[in-house]
Amino acid sequence: MANNQLIKGAALTSKKFLDIGAAVASGFSRAGSGSQRQQENPRVAKNKAIQSRVNSYMSKMKTDMDFTSFSPGETATMRNFLVGRRGEYARAAKAAGEMTDTTDPKYMEYVDIMQGVNNSFVNLSKQLESYKQGKIDYAQGQSQGMFSKGTPDQLASDTAAMYGFWDHDEDKSTRREGGYDSPFTIQQNGNLGFDVDGTLIDYNEQAPLGLKDYKLANSIVKDNENAFKAGKLQNASSLDAYRLQLEQSISTPDQIQSMIFDFNNQIKTRDLQDAITRGGMELLDAKDELINRLVNSRNEVSRKGYNNARASSQAAYDLKQKRKGGTTKSKDTGPSYDPKQYEAAKIAVGLEKTLEENLTTAERRKIVTYMVELKNNLK
Repeated sequence: MANNQLIKGAALTSKKFLDIGAAVASGFSRAGSGSQRQQENPRVAKNKAIQSRVNSYMSKMKTDMDFTSFSPGETATMRNFLVGRRGEYARAAKAAGEMTDTTDPKYMEYVDIMQGVNNSFVNLSKQLESYKQGKIDYAQGQSQGMFSKGTPDQLASDTAAMYGFWDHDEDKSTRREGGYDSPFTIQQNGNLGFDVDGTLIDYNEQAPLGLKDYKLANSIVKDNENAFKAGKLQNASSLDAYRLQLEQSISTPDQIQSMIFDFNNQIKTRDLQDAITRGGMELLDAKDELINRLVNSRNEVSRKGYNNARASSQAAYDLKQKRKGGTTKSKDTGPSYDPKQYEAAKIAVGLEKTLEENLTTAERRKIVTYMVELKNNLK
């Protein structure tokens, strides 16, 4: 059963979503880099087809009432259930009324039957209301692209059938009543069930569809933007800390699934999509590889930010020099000289002071001449 509050929350988050962009993708390996030229992943294609079918149907609806009103077939199912259960209640009530000993186990059995019928009616009423709202939220979620394209085929198909978007033979049509009648059943306790290809799906136990995790994707974008603006290189400790952060952030199967299947234009994961779809890679293994790529991306983004900061600093320095009327040269480099010459000059100065008293006038003159020439070279 779809989590309606999560769907609404995701709709709000997606409006603030920033394009992940080249900043994140730049650090990824070239694995899957040719995915733009490849045929679309089958799981992604399946989810897109279901979304298209739902949206096409909903575009023909004038109001939610048109969509949530029960079809004749569904109404007949409910009527049969109510009539049948009322008959049970009436028989139990009659049998209990004919008994005088209220402590008799048989009497209590009839009372339990009557109570069970009442409970099933209350349960059915609540589930029908939940189902109608879930149907609206499902359609709106598809319209807004909230659901992850990494949703497994079976779950995606079963959910579509459960909400009445039945296409059992994949020919974009249906032989069900009205075109979009759900395979509706009501169980003895009032729980809704759906017969999909001979398998009964309990509405209460149906897993919700995974949502696109815009919030997580946004946080990765923002973190990388900050790393770029900081203009600092990463070291082993900072990358390890970022890896741990990702391990904690990408923790649920839905989050792993969304990051791999929903943002492939920015985070190149087509090879991981295919491996998961074929059954050749477990989701947790895919998570490890995804995190490796995100860490590589952080390192690359930081390196680019560092280079950009250096270039900006040099440009500012050059502009300042021009305004002073001087010549521009690299801010980070000193005068052009041989380091060995510089060391020799220092030694020569020391010798001049140490040996001055022991040198002749001619020898001192030679040293002074040499020092003058050396200092001129160092300017």
